[in-house]
Amino acid sequence: MVVMKTINVAELKAHLSQYLRRAQNGEHIVVRDRETPIAELVPLRRPANVWERLRSERGMRLGNGSTADFKPSATRRKVDWARHLNEVQKDTL
Repeated sequence: MVVMKTINVAELKAHLSQYLRRAQNGEHIVVRDRETPIAELVPLRRPANVWERLRSERGMRLGNGSTADFKPSATRRKVDWARHLNEVQKDTL
């Protein structure tokens, strides 16, 4: 069960950075205009590890460890492999 904090618009405006940090850290915050809920601050859902992120954002996938049946596929666009490898290295350090 997710516990939600409820705040009014004036409170949000006065302490916006604080509430954004709290949402980033996993808290769900309901914003009300008078007594009517109008918005909800929630954390973004991001893949937990670099491989999941590369798979979801870039369409990359992990191999099975065997190169016996490896056949390079034709690509329709240029791929900046150096940039992808740098991202992997940054996330594994």
